[in-house]
Amino acid sequence: MADEDARATWIARVLGVSPATGASLDGPLVAYRKLLLQWDQSKKSAGSQIGDLQSAVVREFPDLADAAKRLDEVMGRFNEGLGDALDSAMSADSPAQRERYRDRAADIARRYFVMVNTHPLFRHVDENPVTPLTLRATLGGTLKTLLGALPA
Repeated sequence: MADEDARATWIARVLGVSPATGASLDGPLVAYRKLLLQWDQSKKSAGSQIGDLQSAVVREFPDLADAAKRLDEVMGRFNEGLGDALDSAMSADSPAQRERYRDRAADIARRYFVMVNTHPLFRHVDENPVTPLTLRATLGGTLKTLLGALPA
């Protein structure tokens, strides 16, 4: 019986489904997995926008190809810290360890959120006259959602 309980607990915790019904439990692991996916998608969308801006600048001003590469600095501000913290929370061995990684993810997300909304670089890129971008909305919206949805 203890083995069955241990298996059921593991299935629920790791796979996020009820072993009896197969229904989603949306436990912490599933919640962290969803948040990590949202963050990755948001970064990819923002990176794609930056790429579009770089291409548009080079199309209009072919001599500025090297200068346009400087726009890579925008996404370079988001190292793997947040993704790593969410991933670590997913694979934590104990609730206490999960809480430490959750707190770390929240701290990083708050820093990123403040940066996206206050650093002039993001405003300048969004307000460029070459092609419309929505970096602040894309990244800031995801970070705000993430901060509100981090499981305990």
